[in-house]
Amino acid sequence: MFRDRDLPLRLVAACLPPRLGYALTRVATPLLGGERLRGVERVVRTHAAEFLGDHPLAEETGRRFAGSIACDDLDGVTARLWPRALRRASLRVEGEENLPPPGRAVFATFHVGGGFRVYDALLERGFRPAVLAAPPAPGGNLYRRAIDRARFSYLRRVLGDGVLPVGPHAGRETVRSPAPHLASGGAVIAVLDVSPAALGLRDALATRLLGRRVELPAGALRLAAGAGVPVVPFDARIERGRRVIRFHPRIESRDPQALLDGVVAAMEHGIRERPWDWQGWIDVHALLGSPAEAAGPASTTGPAIVVPIHDAADDVRRCVESVLAHAPADAAILLVDDASRDGNLRAWLDGLAARDARVRLLRNPENRGFVASANRGFAAADGRDVLLLNSDTIVPAGFVERLRAAARATPSTGLATPFTNSG
Repeated sequence: MFRDRDLPLRLVAACLPPRLGYALTRVATPLLGGERLRGVERVVRTHAAEFLGDHPLAEETGRRFAGSIACDDLDGVTARLWPRALRRASLRVEGEENLPPPGRAVFATFHVGGGFRVYDALLERGFRPAVLAAPPAPGGNLYRRAIDRARFSYLRRVLGDGVLPVGPHAGRETVRSPAPHLASGGAVIAVLDVSPAALGLRDALATRLLGRRVELPAGALRLAAGAGVPVVPFDARIERGRRVIRFHPRIESRDPQALLDGVVAAMEHGIRERPWDWQGWIDVHALLGSPAEAAGPASTTGPAIVVPIHDAADDVRRCVESVLAHAPADAAILLVDDASRDGNLRAWLDGLAARDARVRLLRNPENRGFVASANRGFAAADGRDVLLLNSDTIVPAGFVERLRAAARATPSTGLATPFTNSG
C-alpha cells in the first residue's frame, strides 16, 4: 500500500514527540499518497459500505484508513527506536480490571488500531508473552521490508524465544507450538483475523463476522479451553496523541467455539466503533467472501427505529426499554450514540447491542448533534420504513402498528407524527 518515498515520513515522525508524530502521519500520509491512496480510499469505502450498510460511516472509513494504517507502521518504527521510558509514556491502558493475574492467559485480537504496543503493556504488568508471528517476507519494496524488520527486531529483543514463527516463510525447523510456553506460566498473543490456509494453519473454527460466515484460526483458543485459562480480547486506538490499548472483559470456557464467538463479538464491536482502524478492509473478500457468498438476506419487513442518544442515561434507559418491550420482532433498532460522555451509559448500550439481535449500536467518534445522528441512522436503515424517536420518548404498546396505519392511510402521506398516545 505504501511506497519507498513514505519511509522518510515515518522516520521523521518517529523523531517527534508522540502527539506530533501521530498527527503528522495521519495528516501527511493521505496528502502525499496521490492517486494510489485515493484508489485505496475508494476500495475501502466500497467494502465498508457493503459490510456496514452505513454510507456516511463508509465515507469516513475510506478517508481515514490510510492515516490509521500508517500510524500502525509508525508504531513498528518507534518500538525499534524509542527507549522503553518514552514508549511507556506514550501508552495508555484501558480495562485493566479485565486482566487476570500475571501468568497463563491468551490475549486475542484482530488487526484493529495498532495493537503492536500490547507487548509493552503486558511486560510492564508482569506477563511473559509469546506471539505467533509471520517472519518478514523476502522481496517487497524497501518500505515494507524496513517496517517488517523493525517490528520483528523489536519482538526478538523483548520476547526472545517467545517469538513463534508461523506462515510460509517460517522454516520448518523453527515452527514451535505455544503449548509449552502456556504450560510454563506464559501468556500467548494470537491475531485471529487471518486466513488459516494462508499461514498453513490446520486448526480452524467457523463463526460469523459482519454478517458473514468465516473460518478463523482456533489453535490458541483450543489450548486455552483445554488448559482452563482465560482469553482476553483487546484492540487499540490513538487518542490525544497516545496509543491506547483496550482490554475487553475476559472470557472463560472449556468450549473453544464459545471462546472464538466471544472474541469475534468484541472485535466486531471495535470494528463498528472505529472501522477505519481495521486493516482487513483492503482485502476483506479474501477473509469474508464475496457478496454472492454472503448469508441469506436480512429481513427488511419491519421498520428501522432510530434513536439519537447523547448522555441523559435515565431518559435513555426508559425510552429504549419501552421500545424493546413494544417493538415488533422484525424491527431494526438503531441506537446512534452521539459521543456520550457517560461511561456507564456507553457500557449499558454495548451490553444491550450484544444481547438483543434487533439492536444495532452506531457510535459517533465526536459529538455531531441530533440532525447528523438522525441522518446517520436513516442511512443505516437499509430501505426500511424509518421511525425517529427522541431519546426521552416512552412508547406504548402498538406504537409501530398505529403509526404505520396512519402513514399508509392515504397514498399522499409521507410523514406521520403522533401528538398523543390516545386515539
